[in-house]
Amino acid sequence: MSFATTSPHRSDPAATTTTTNTTTTTVTTTVTGPQTTSAAPTISSRGLVGWHARQLKFSWDKPTDQHKYRNITGLPAVHAAVINNDWAFAAEALCPDDIGIPWIPHASQRTAKTNNPYLTSAAWATTLPSLDPEKQKSAIIQMAIDRVEKTTVSRGGALYGSNLLTLCLQLPAPADFTQKLITFTAEKAPQYLNLPDANGCTALYLAVQRGDAEQAALLLHAGANPQAPCAFQLHDDELSVISAYSEALQFDDDTIFVLFLEKILDSVNWEHGYPINEDPLQLERWCQSQNEETIQKLANKFDAIKNPLLNFDDKTGSSIVYRTLQKRQPLSAGVTPLYRGNPETGAIFAAAVSGDIRTFIKGINNFPCCSNDLSLNGASQKEMEIYFLLQSNTLNEIEKLFEESSARVSRLRKSDFENDLILSELIKYFIKNNSTDNIKDFLKECPKATKIFYEIVQSNFLFKQCEFENFSAAMEAAWPALKEFDKWIVLLHSSSASSRHTAFITSLPGFTAMINFLPGDHYFVRGMLFSMGEFSVKSGNAVAYEIAAAHSVALNKLIESMHSGSADLDRRLVDQEVIGALKAGSVLWFDKFLQAGLNLQDLLDAHGDEVLPLMADLNPSGLMTWLQDLNLRVTHQMIDQARTSEGKATLADLMQAQAISLSSDM
Repeated sequence: MSFATTSPHRSDPAATTTTTNTTTTTVTTTVTGPQTTSAAPTISSRGLVGWHARQLKFSWDKPTDQHKYRNITGLPAVHAAVINNDWAFAAEALCPDDIGIPWIPHASQRTAKTNNPYLTSAAWATTLPSLDPEKQKSAIIQMAIDRVEKTTVSRGGALYGSNLLTLCLQLPAPADFTQKLITFTAEKAPQYLNLPDANGCTALYLAVQRGDAEQAALLLHAGANPQAPCAFQLHDDELSVISAYSEALQFDDDTIFVLFLEKILDSVNWEHGYPINEDPLQLERWCQSQNEETIQKLANKFDAIKNPLLNFDDKTGSSIVYRTLQKRQPLSAGVTPLYRGNPETGAIFAAAVSGDIRTFIKGINNFPCCSNDLSLNGASQKEMEIYFLLQSNTLNEIEKLFEESSARVSRLRKSDFENDLILSELIKYFIKNNSTDNIKDFLKECPKATKIFYEIVQSNFLFKQCEFENFSAAMEAAWPALKEFDKWIVLLHSSSASSRHTAFITSLPGFTAMINFLPGDHYFVRGMLFSMGEFSVKSGNAVAYEIAAAHSVALNKLIESMHSGSADLDRRLVDQEVIGALKAGSVLWFDKFLQAGLNLQDLLDAHGDEVLPLMADLNPSGLMTWLQDLNLRVTHQMIDQARTSEGKATLADLMQAQAISLSSDM
């Protein structure tokens, strides 16, 4: 056997290296100069009995030399025997109190930190064995700060502050002695199984770090907690808290990780399945560094975590469930698609776009939904603001609203909105990729998600981001269940879309009764119709404009005043309304203005550059009829302003005819 000691952090100019050759072993040691009052050996393998005592010029076999050696090093008796490979004495002398004693230098052997002539003592030494985690954490920090100058902190090094378990794992001690020590601790001093050393390491953490599955299994069987936090000192005395379990997550060899899972899963009972959002076992982190074969193997072994394992993204960037659904293959029994991270790479998304209605319904029914029933009937202004914000804005904007708003809606929780937004995105993908029948099945079998679905229907998503076929499928499925108020919201959104969208809504059952139900002077109807008129003018939606115009009290009174030739008629208002009808593309209402006595010549004289292109686009074949007996001059600018090819061609023909007429007059 061979034994070597070095100090990786500092070199000592007074140190000399000696090599002793025997017939059975080679021992290499670093001897610290005589001016050093304490010596912390750096250990990489075992040497002869009493090797370290001899390094300091003491004979391990002499009781007086042992006494002096222990005074210099600060080693407790059993710790000293372990360091010097005297396993027989260590086993014979071992008692429960030894397990909790940390290796600390005596006060007389530490360099004074101040000019105070009095000796200092290690206050942390009395609190380190405490079972209070806060006191223990504080002691670890103080101990780390109070290290002796020659102490080493590298992996495999012996450290002041080591307890007996961590010391034996660091050496390492012979397997039979370590096994005896672990068994003894479990029986006589179980409170020390999770005791960390000055480096913040528990014995189980060190076993994982060494990849020692045998010792890790012994410690687990003895009762060591794989999730017991370790406290590591960082810069500025900050603490990074991890555990033996989190260390095991990083190893390619999953032997110890499997041992830990067996231990943990035997002691937990998740009433509603594995809490995937909290992910207490950090399975997502583990999956990200694994391949499909390794994950599938673990999923087959542990039913309790099978679903999350198959749903978390692996090293390919997607999950096994996602890839299975993308290939349109069936999922194994008991596996449900879960939402994680980006909806576009999630398993539920894959089910939505693949048309796998049964799997999608299963996934949605397992999704965390908002339990609050948000109704707009009688809602406060703040609720209305949040509600409409949900339909068209990002989560960041919603969070900003919550942060900036001085008022809070107590029954609407921020976390609920976050879940609803995610679920909303998934349902949107479903709508964009499924038929009316699939959507009807979804509404029937996913009652917890219908609220979100109806909110989507009432938003502008269907009108702006869906193909007409998907829009009509979703609208047809949802319309019978919508309340009257909600139907008005849908109609309002349609006015910003095409005439085809609004026409489809007017064809749905009960629309006519709805549109004629409320009296025209109702404040809600007035506001809704006014907005519809404004939106339809901007979008060129003639159907929506004509609905709004037909039920507009103000517009119908204006037509009546024109018919009667009222002297109080506001000509600028008339021109504005006529131009609005032209922009919306309503031949019906332009003709109504003409029949009511509109002076088209005055309109063209005042707004010809804008009005004539609109008239040409609206009715290219009937333009000449409208312009009969009127004086006007077509310009290239007017032709350019026309939006349709037919309108441009009609104006070009009209300009050419005017040019011929002018030349013949000359």
